[in-house]
Amino acid sequence: MRGSVLFCLLALLAFACLPERREPLPELPGLAPFLQEETAEVEALIKRMSLEQKLGQLIIVARVGQPERQLHQWVKMGRVGGVHLSGLTLDHFLSLQDSLQQEAPHPLLFTTSGGALFNNQFSDAIALPVMDALQSLPSDSMKQQLQQAFLQQAQSLGLNLAPAPYLSQLEQRFTLPEGSLQQYARDINWLNERHILSLADNFAATSLLQPGRDSLRDSLLHDFEYLVKAGLSGFWIGPSVYESKEAPPDSIGRFFRGHLQFDGLLMAHLNADNQLDEILDSGVDLIVTHNSPGFVLNYLLTAYRSGELSEPELHAKLRRILLAKQWVGRPISDGGPAPAGQEVAARKLPASMFTGIEDDRSGLSEPGEKLGQYFKDSRWRYWQRRLREESIVVASNPDSLLPFHGLNQQYFQAFHLGAGDFATFDEAFGKYAESGSWQGNTWEALTRQLLKLDGTENVVLVLHDYSLDSLQAATLISLAYRLPLVLVNFQRLENLALLDTSLAVVHSFEEGEGLTELVPQVLFGGISAGGILPCTLNRFFAKGRGIALPPVRMRYGLPEQAGIAPEKLVGIDAIVETAIDEGAFPGCQVVVVKDGTVVYDKALGYHTYSKKQPTRKTDLYDVASITKAATTTLAAMKLYEEGAINPNARLRNQMALPRTSRLRNLTVKKLMTHQSGLQPHMPVVPYLLYRDMENADCSRYFCDHPSDTFAVQVANAFYFDKRYIRKIQEDVNRLRPRNRYRYSDVNFILMQQLVEEKAGAPLDSFTAAHFYNPLGLQHTGFRPLLWKDSSEIVPTQYDRRWRHQLIHGYVHDETAALFGGVAGNAGLFSTAEDLAVVFQMLLNGGTYGGERYLESKTIEYFTSARHGNYRGLGFDKPEAKTIKSGKFPEQIGKAAFGHTGFTGTCAWADPDQGLTYIFLSNRIYPDTKNRKLFEKRVRERIHQVIYDALDTYVPEMPEI
Repeated sequence: MRGSVLFCLLALLAFACLPERREPLPELPGLAPFLQEETAEVEALIKRMSLEQKLGQLIIVARVGQPERQLHQWVKMGRVGGVHLSGLTLDHFLSLQDSLQQEAPHPLLFTTSGGALFNNQFSDAIALPVMDALQSLPSDSMKQQLQQAFLQQAQSLGLNLAPAPYLSQLEQRFTLPEGSLQQYARDINWLNERHILSLADNFAATSLLQPGRDSLRDSLLHDFEYLVKAGLSGFWIGPSVYESKEAPPDSIGRFFRGHLQFDGLLMAHLNADNQLDEILDSGVDLIVTHNSPGFVLNYLLTAYRSGELSEPELHAKLRRILLAKQWVGRPISDGGPAPAGQEVAARKLPASMFTGIEDDRSGLSEPGEKLGQYFKDSRWRYWQRRLREESIVVASNPDSLLPFHGLNQQYFQAFHLGAGDFATFDEAFGKYAESGSWQGNTWEALTRQLLKLDGTENVVLVLHDYSLDSLQAATLISLAYRLPLVLVNFQRLENLALLDTSLAVVHSFEEGEGLTELVPQVLFGGISAGGILPCTLNRFFAKGRGIALPPVRMRYGLPEQAGIAPEKLVGIDAIVETAIDEGAFPGCQVVVVKDGTVVYDKALGYHTYSKKQPTRKTDLYDVASITKAATTTLAAMKLYEEGAINPNARLRNQMALPRTSRLRNLTVKKLMTHQSGLQPHMPVVPYLLYRDMENADCSRYFCDHPSDTFAVQVANAFYFDKRYIRKIQEDVNRLRPRNRYRYSDVNFILMQQLVEEKAGAPLDSFTAAHFYNPLGLQHTGFRPLLWKDSSEIVPTQYDRRWRHQLIHGYVHDETAALFGGVAGNAGLFSTAEDLAVVFQMLLNGGTYGGERYLESKTIEYFTSARHGNYRGLGFDKPEAKTIKSGKFPEQIGKAAFGHTGFTGTCAWADPDQGLTYIFLSNRIYPDTKNRKLFEKRVRERIHQVIYDALDTYVPEMPEI
């Protein structure tokens, strides 16, 4: 228990929006409970106080920018009534609060910058969303849970006064931003029962204060009167009231004390010294200042001695302040028990409270330690992310534009206006689709860019804390009728009041680290936004409006969101870093997806051992035999659904083969399960053994420059005679099949031939058109040097045996190289993120991004092990002996499928666990003799770490 330190004022309400439909009102207590306190002790104290001490009770000094030594002096002299503490570490806060309270001759009010919870007040705690963001949460149960957490924090921290940050200023809109009046009455009653003062934050209704507005004032007084009768303790006067010239300062006092008959607390923040006249004239009781309290105290002394602040006025202010301090110190009312685990002062505070502070804080270190553990609890990270995601509001979505779909048919252009984190937004956007990006600070510059659009673009306009005017809003509405337009609105909710539903509108109440990246995920359906508008803005955007978008793509989130304790994945970093240090590979990418959430996504190490270029998530790797699963098999599945390929039919009935071919009686199923018994490699040995590549007259297989004959590029300045492609195919038809399992690249070269005949298109073009492009994969394809810079491609091997050069951007596999880089067995380049999308689509049963690519029964058929051996059609699978040998985790499901690659890659998916694991490396750099990846079982150990991490986290809110 934190002794005689009291509780706090909750910033409960703000006045910002249009009226809404009313329901019958419940019975109300009539006035704030603290005003019903006995006054004898307070009156006795006032008589004992010096004039400076009386005036000091009106001052709350902000510690920010103030020397701490001077702050202690002011408190000891009784020259301040409260202290505003912010920007401190938790330990510093508790220590300073404790020492100041013991030094003060009279009880102090302690205030922070406020919020729905106090996590944001400490520099070493995990911050949570601001109040207005939390008001947009759709779940009442979540709000109640946060409310309980607030009470725990308030009591444990010993705060007296905690106004919330200002909500958005919505001029001329005065009714409650969240919930019905009945709900606010219940909230106020809930606080009153626990002796916590309730404060309506940020009063900004200047129109109610203007002379000659009696009819308007009477029509809008209903909400204010209701709050007062519900037992509201005070109002915080917003700064816009003093900055406005619409109403004189004394109209504030007349409005509250006269029209509302409100005798509770009024507070204001002193933004400038020249506002003191206006604040005093407005009848405020408590003045919060960041400047020297001595300046404010001298001003009040002068005002008192001149009669500007009369004795009766001062006495009334003191009476309210001290009654409030006395009331919050009482125990929980008889109406309900104290919350679990909480202690409250079980006594009426005696008069001694006003003459000295009892020192009952001998146990401060232990409670302080517990509070430190509470606010620094890593579990807050989960709630931070969850609350941020759920507070994003999709306010309008014409023609179901969101989440974006048909990515292969759309071009996106992002325009950023204002000061914000453009790079983070664009990076997150780029995980789903390629887009152009423009940044500017003026509307005029933006308009010039918008006029250049031809109507074929999907425009995403991002306002970074930018305030629209009515003409600008009209321009956007007009533009939305000409082309698809999405407005992303950061922070300024009032912008929506000028808009309609002709354009898609997504609103985020905050922007910054960990926030900006979330909105692009909403646009593409990675995050299912469910936030609702906390108030009515106009006839289009009413309170409670919010469009829930379905989650249709991978979410880039936290491990905790998928039931994984983040520390359980640290082992991946340790395994990879050790492997890099020991020379197993120079760098890698690792992606883990659980139930559609990317829980681990890292690029580690470098392109080469020289450590000149760090590996990035967008760098391409040669994925080697993963091509069999991620390209050739996908194409075969598509053609199977179209009836073009029959796995059980013989090749002679499905593709053009010479009558003399020994392959005619093979079935597709035997090719795809490697049950054909064909030799492991293609019959290309004569070409690989040929050494005279330097022959400038190009007299044999290869040439150092291209021509009509030497048209197949194998590597840099290395071209193959295209006439020998037919010779290789003829040699393949002479191969003898055997009815036994034998892993063979020949099988998938034949599958490529079958696919291309049935599709009427090259393998790379067919899969790009039907899968890669519509999936939004920007870093996946064949022959990457045609569409990527070499700096974005990880070098694979230094070929000293055949090509005599660094293989960088060209396929490593010799057969695929002789075919020009496109083959059914190898040739695909990709990133771990892109491959994760492919396998997530398969785990989704063939859907991704709201579109269907394959039927679920097709995927189940191809990935099952019911085709004559343990393998699927085109996919490798775990079996008992490989699990026992440690190749797979013991927990892996029987339905799991995937593939590995010779270059040091693997891709595995487990439908039973909703799990995808991608590992890409260039382990054969600089040569293929490096077997440390296998010897140290790097991929397998990472796989085991992932399975061991499953179901290790339960989302629970920390408790004190």
